[in-house]
Amino acid sequence: MERLKAILEGTDLTIAEIRKEAFDFGRFLSAAENGRTGKYDAEKLVKYMEDKERGKDALIGKLTLKNTSLKAQIMKSVTQIKHKEEMGDDLKFIDFHQLQIENKKHVKDIDERNKKLLSLKLNSGKTVQTLNGLKKRLNDAIKLQDSIANDENMKTAKSKRTVLDIDKARKEINKAKFLKKQQLALQLQITNMPDPIKFVD
Repeated sequence: MERLKAILEGTDLTIAEIRKEAFDFGRFLSAAENGRTGKYDAEKLVKYMEDKERGKDALIGKLTLKNTSLKAQIMKSVTQIKHKEEMGDDLKFIDFHQLQIENKKHVKDIDERNKKLLSLKLNSGKTVQTLNGLKKRLNDAIKLQDSIANDENMKTAKSKRTVLDIDKARKEINKAKFLKKQQLALQLQITNMPDPIKFVD
């Protein structure tokens, strides 16, 4: 199981690296593309590939040194084990008993930490639920605010139209009053005219 876990972790790391490189290459392509012709700059592409290759070479060198160091440590450990076996330096009963006590202590510590982790996960779940609830309330409040703003805008527009209608009505009333005055004046003139027969006489 430990070996399979290690293989899975290595696979996940490889996938993450491939995705990162694909993302970086996509960004590079978008930057290297000529917007006028739609073609890519060959020099930039070659330089990008050379930089990547140099980076891989540096990583290989670093890992080679690390591998050499680990091999030396392994050889040293193997030599020490053979030396202990030859010298008969096996674990005594007291040492074994001491290791059992330490093992129990570590198991207890692990259990306590697992309990703490479980508690933290539960608290995290509650926090996420609370956060989701707050987000929902915030979205509802934003929708309500937008609705109120729309209503206010509609009422403002309606109020402006009403003011314009009132001004228009006032102008029409003033015009009607003026026409009425003119009509009354005309009627008064007609009323004050002399009788035609008397005028002829």
